[in-house]
Amino acid sequence: METIKAYRAKRIKQLDSAGILLSSGKAWWHNRSKAQQTCLKPKNVMHYNDVLSDIADDFVDRSVDLLRCTTMIHLANKSILPLSHVTESA
Repeated sequence: METIKAYRAKRIKQLDSAGILLSSGKAWWHNRSKAQQTCLKPKNVMHYNDVLSDIADDFVDRSVDLLRCTTMIHLANKSILPLSHVTESA
């Protein structure tokens, strides 16, 4: 984030604003309200639906994998599950 701030600070005169991510207060609200008008229209959102769905699915899959791994390590530490089983699955 610091790199983006430094880049924008150097070129701020060439840019209209710091954008939604780096601005705050009235400047943030002004930019956010303009972006919101376009970004939240159903016909525009549909263009990104498949990509966002894939990202969400990947996130859930990764979360489940991490939870399984953590659970198996916990069970191995409690001597309920052999450690060799954990290393083979992970």
